[in-house]
Amino acid sequence: MHAVLLAAGRSQRLGDLTSDLPKCLLEVGGRPFIMYSLENLVRGGVREITIVTGHCDGAIQNMATISLGHRSVTGSTRIMRTPEASYPC
Repeated sequence: MHAVLLAAGRSQRLGDLTSDLPKCLLEVGGRPFIMYSLENLVRGGVREITIVTGHCDGAIQNMATISLGHRSVTGSTRIMRTPEASYPC
């Protein structure tokens, strides 16, 4: 099964919180918000994940390893940059 996570928006309503960090990397409960989605996808049987990025896409690309306990999503995770939604940090 394949899933697509949309993480390309600027998150303007969050103001300064997302000026240099995409919304999906903001910490909630001590972990990046995107980790909750990734864990649930893997737990639900998804083996391929595409993350569509835009604003601060480099920060998401820098997530080299995403550890999920004994499992890892790395290798089956693809990051696609959307140029028309890309804004530098």
